Amino acid sequence: MARQSPSDPASTGGLRSLWLFGHPWRLEILAVYQERLGDISEDDARAEGYPSRAEYFQAFARINRQRIGDDFFEQIIWVVRFQVVGWSAPYNGGGA
Repeated sequence: MARQSPSDPASTGGLRSLWLFGHPWRLEILAVYQERLGDISEDDARAEGYPSRAEYFQAFARINRQRIGDDFFEQIIWVVRFQVVGWSAPYNGGGA
């Protein structure tokens, strides 16, 4: 799962590529929707790689250069649910 700014939501269906750890990963987009940041559950925070909602919110605020306050939790964010369908080794230019 990924959460991103409202400016560039992914499209549902089809495959997308993402470079991670030096490899192109293939992702299938399962769902795209909006939700209130404050509605994120403990399970959602763990799926994002954080041990708790509090730590997820701290990281979200730091990454987006925001302060956690009353309006922070009212933000509407995009949720992109996906599954990894594979990856391939990076092209090495045909060398031996």
